[in-house]
Amino acid sequence: MRLKLASRTAQLVLAVPVLGAIALAPSQQQQQQQQRLSDEADGIGSGSGHSPFDAAFGALAAKTLAAWRVPGIAAAVLDGDATWTAGFGRAQLPDEPVTADTLFYTASTTKAFVAATLGLLIDSGQYTAGEETPLAWSTPLSAILRDDFVVADDDWATAHLTIDDALAHRSGLAGHDLTRSRRYGLDGVYPAGVREVTRSLRHLPLTTSPRTEYRYCNLMFLVLSHAVETLAGGRWLGHILHDRLWAPLGMRSTFLSLDHARAAPAPASLAQGYYWDEAATVYVPVPHMPLHEVSGAGGIISTVADYARWLRCWIDGPAASRSSPANVSNVCGGIPLTGASFDHILTPKIFTTQTAASAEPFDAPVAYASAWTTSSYRGHRFWGHSGGSNAFGAQVYFFPDDRFGVVLFGNTAITSNAAELVLLWHLVDEHFGIPPAERYDWSAKLRSKAATRAARFDTALDRLYPQRAQPPLPPSLPLADFVGTYYHPAYQNLTLQLMKSNYSDYGVVFTAERREHTWPTLCEFVHVSGDSWAMYTDMLYERSGNFRGYGRARFQVGADGRAGSLVVEFWDRDDDTVEGVFTFVRIDDMEWHIYCRVSGHRLFQAKSRPVETPPGFLLLSSLLASRFSSSVSPHPLATTTPTSDTLFTPAHETTLSDKMADFQTVADQFVSFYYQTFDGNRKQLQALYRDQSMLTFESASVLGAAAIVEKLGNLPFEKVTHQVSTKDAQPTMDGGLLVLVTGHLLIDEEQRPMGFSQAFQLLKDASGYFVYNDIFKLIYG
Repeated sequence: MRLKLASRTAQLVLAVPVLGAIALAPSQQQQQQQQRLSDEADGIGSGSGHSPFDAAFGALAAKTLAAWRVPGIAAAVLDGDATWTAGFGRAQLPDEPVTADTLFYTASTTKAFVAATLGLLIDSGQYTAGEETPLAWSTPLSAILRDDFVVADDDWATAHLTIDDALAHRSGLAGHDLTRSRRYGLDGVYPAGVREVTRSLRHLPLTTSPRTEYRYCNLMFLVLSHAVETLAGGRWLGHILHDRLWAPLGMRSTFLSLDHARAAPAPASLAQGYYWDEAATVYVPVPHMPLHEVSGAGGIISTVADYARWLRCWIDGPAASRSSPANVSNVCGGIPLTGASFDHILTPKIFTTQTAASAEPFDAPVAYASAWTTSSYRGHRFWGHSGGSNAFGAQVYFFPDDRFGVVLFGNTAITSNAAELVLLWHLVDEHFGIPPAERYDWSAKLRSKAATRAARFDTALDRLYPQRAQPPLPPSLPLADFVGTYYHPAYQNLTLQLMKSNYSDYGVVFTAERREHTWPTLCEFVHVSGDSWAMYTDMLYERSGNFRGYGRARFQVGADGRAGSLVVEFWDRDDDTVEGVFTFVRIDDMEWHIYCRVSGHRLFQAKSRPVETPPGFLLLSSLLASRFSSSVSPHPLATTTPTSDTLFTPAHETTLSDKMADFQTVADQFVSFYYQTFDGNRKQLQALYRDQSMLTFESASVLGAAAIVEKLGNLPFEKVTHQVSTKDAQPTMDGGLLVLVTGHLLIDEEQRPMGFSQAFQLLKDASGYFVYNDIFKLIYG
């Protein structure tokens, strides 16, 4: 049966080992067209001695780019003391070549940087968790993150899952990649960060018992990112990685921010990602993925030249560390990672399959260490990792015993990973002198997986519903009555739109576009029978069909005749297993809701139900007048006292008996100064705060001027513009002011403004007015 999906008909797809990724198998006509593109792009290389990037490799690269529909690839090879880099094809069509300085998303190869950073924190002996217990690989994550870390409402997993468990993908959580969003909660916290992602885990089930199976889970590396930032007193992970790893290694073109990458000085230049449109026979550009909530799970943008420096540390660092710390400094730029940490990170933790058999072409079982996959090829131990985003792919492998390593980056999703594997293992075989007749046929393996993946999708409906009514039973309600927004606290919103009135031909009836998710997704609903449906998913902007998924869906109609919820089943695209079944509650017809956070919990009430004031729900005046101490971070925060000559000092001193115009003038001056400073250089706002000042930003509170400015400086956006709509002020009995501001703001390159409200309590000291309490909230609707 051919599915009538709005996105596209079924195509041949390929599974490769990168974040559950699949790749399109090209036609001969497509290969020839791409061949001409690649023939025009000669490899641009650098290095000394005999380069592996000779004419024969250039021809193979051109052929491989053509076969897998990849505009361009950058490569680096480390062999002994020598390093070579090269570029093949196009970084941006039609004519910008790939070079060693071309910036690519490196995706999940980011994870190894998180592992190394944790090793540095552990090695330093300066960090503790819980009751002054030294930080260790065995430290439970809940000891660092407290009530932010709750897994599946499972007490044992919450209390016992460790740093090691997260690093090795043995937490028991499935991938759940479609949960990640830039907006979390009914209030729409935006832009979301690692804390919001971490707190969503309480709403996801464990797929297996912890430490029993390998289940790749990006979410747990966001938990680790949150843990690193928490241990560092709230510093942004990008700053931590720069100071502890990138700067010492000389990685000057490596970033954890899309804006930073775009602003990189020449010769660094950000590649454009593409997908191949099969119908139009043309490459289509894909929007660059924002990285606010991607963080340590896969948020790095870098070059093969920089990654060669990183790989050099892993090739030579472990052996050097066992001889003397000074030798580590020579190969790792002074990074004080101990031999014990090198060894711990590289030690296998769990097999990636349920069998101990060796997968071809390896001669040892494939295992996962800490952010590295490891096995043996023809007696040579290796470690490696792949990475994939919505329009980029990466492969990083090294053989430390042979002092050999390879880095490959490309600018398509999934198909570049396949091309990279073909080229990578060719370079490995060349290095070890494997005769061509004895080499493993990676292309054949990948195409075999392609056929399997295509068959899964083509037969999905029959496998999801092997026994279904023929002819189908009609839905229990008119189709228009199912239209609305359905909400799950981890997977967020599904807003269904009616596409057609006929449900009897297995065509798409409803669609839901999830534009604000990390992986912007189109969900298409095909009627099966009664209130049972099949849901098919694909990417919104990467329309090659390479990311397609499927699952069952069912509307639940209550006694009142309303569709009150939608039950959805999400499948893992890699192993064709169910990740979980989730109930999305209908929220679009609720006339109003109360949103309040008490220790981070969201409270929601419908108008038809009695509304009770939740415990701890305080009036604004009480919040301004008191310390909300339960929300203050338990980690010590340094504070400083600003100098008097930089304080905001109004033109008129104000007391309670002054005229209305006087304190309104103070408020006007303050509001103007505050937002101009925030939009220009928010670090200069430190002059407005004192050691006793408190900021509550989207329910997260910090105490002290230095901590407040650090919090503002680490917000996950670069540029912001505030537009004030209203400002109201009242004097207080202590000679201070209450100031309430509403307006809109634009963040980075977002086109849609977001509403906000901000309340200030201003008090006076000898230097003038300062901010005692500051409460900020985004407003949606």
